[in-house]
Amino acid sequence: MSIDEERAQLRERVYSRAGADDPRFERLDPETGRTLLLTDSEWRLLELDRRAAAPAPTPTRAAERIPAPGRAG
Repeated sequence: MSIDEERAQLRERVYSRAGADDPRFERLDPETGRTLLLTDSEWRLLELDRRAAAPAPTPTRAAERIPAPGRAG
């Protein structure tokens, strides 16, 4: 299952009538340090949304010095 498909399923669960009855658990948000009261689906959706919003990693200086395959340095 792709991440987009997983997000769509989680959104359906979070905003469904059945999802409203899911048990909520306290979870410590590592980004804010706050305690949140969320269902498993809400927590997973939050994680996926944050990962999607995170900037792409930048190459390190060492990676910049490594020649691409098939190219002489």
